[in-house]
Amino acid sequence: MKIAFTGTHGFLATSLRTAWQQFGYEFVSLNRNEPQSVWERKIREADAVINLAGAPVTMRWTHKNRD
Repeated sequence: MKIAFTGTHGFLATSLRTAWQQFGYEFVSLNRNEPQSVWERKIREADAVINLAGAPVTMRWTHKNRD
């Protein structure tokens, strides 16, 4: 199974990749600097897409961060 990921360098993505690679899963990175056509091709070829991009959950929950 081929999985397309955003946020591939984060804690959760790293843990999932490490755990699932032993079962033969293949991972494709979706990088924000790539053109839309590259994203479309990678997503079309993937069996699943997981979005883990965003702010870390370990950050301080100030009013600004919550917004």
